[in-house]
Amino acid sequence: MIRIQQLTIHGWTTLGFNLEIHEALLKAKDLSAQTSHSYRLVNDDLEMICFLRGGAMRLGSQDSDDQAPMVVGA
Repeated sequence: MIRIQQLTIHGWTTLGFNLEIHEALLKAKDLSAQTSHSYRLVNDDLEMICFLRGGAMRLGSQDSDDQAPMVVGA
């Protein structure tokens, strides 16, 4: 299952958990488009699935520093 987390001044705070990936992605994308906050989706092992800010999304993790992140949306 997937958790939605918001970045705060105190670190990552969980807003929702035990969500299906599509539900979590839609909610996090809506939140990131409406606010200036950063959000991420993580699995039960707290491994990041994607990072969202301003409606744009970076998928997965990078294997090397010279590989550009994949960005989806505007």
